[in-house]
Amino acid sequence: MKTLICAILLTVAMPAAASGQQIQTVAGNGSRDQQAVIKILRDWLGALARNDLAAVERIIADDYVITAAEGVVLNKERDLAPLRSGDTKFDSASAEDVNVRVFGHTAIVTGIAAFSVRVRGKAFDLRERFTDVYVKRKGRWQPVSSHTTPLPPPPKMMTSGGN
Repeated sequence: MKTLICAILLTVAMPAAASGQQIQTVAGNGSRDQQAVIKILRDWLGALARNDLAAVERIIADDYVITAAEGVVLNKERDLAPLRSGDTKFDSASAEDVNVRVFGHTAIVTGIAAFSVRVRGKAFDLRERFTDVYVKRKGRWQPVSSHTTPLPPPPKMMTSGGN
């Protein structure tokens, strides 16, 4: 099960929700390239939230790789396998603290992503810090690499009236 959860974390590396997509950026409107990268991120996250495998496959580069905190490295084919098999279904996703830095034809995107997913019918809520690398090829921005680090759940609030 731990391997499957790791695969889910890899699959959901960055996404935000299709219904009510939320991407909260740390800077203002930014440059045209920054806005283009944010749009791709929204599209990617929306496609994941809709479980639209064909759209995800179009968005990410064929040479895409993702590395999880555990050191697991997956290529595009292996990363998308849980979606392709139907084992993983997204219910919602959001991203916050998103920062896009553009260096010519390369962009680095960092942020925090939160997801509600079902794996073989069992529900999970996941939060992770992510770093994505996008490259502009033939005028089109594409994610080529991701790295994720799972975050612990937020601390439970203490209820009043207790000790």
